[in-house]
Amino acid sequence: MDIVEQKQILEVFRQLIEMSQRRGCWMANEMEHIGLTYNRIEMISKGIEKYEEEEMNKKMAADKGKDKTSKVKPVKKKESVKE
Repeated sequence: MDIVEQKQILEVFRQLIEMSQRRGCWMANEMEHIGLTYNRIEMISKGIEKYEEEEMNKKMAADKGKDKTSKVKPVKKKESVKE
């Protein structure tokens, strides 16, 4: 299971908690635990987003480095002047 799939699962679980709460599925004494779980899901999701962003930035930096080395202009030979 890759990170994108894990992120999607967490998002569905977060939505499930929100929907259940709106429908009154939880008893008052259960809300503390549900809230803690919800906050953990949010924290993990943000961590995944930060990780994805850092990886993308690393890849872009590496690609820029490759572009600079591959775009070296060839040196032209100077023609000698005959008198």
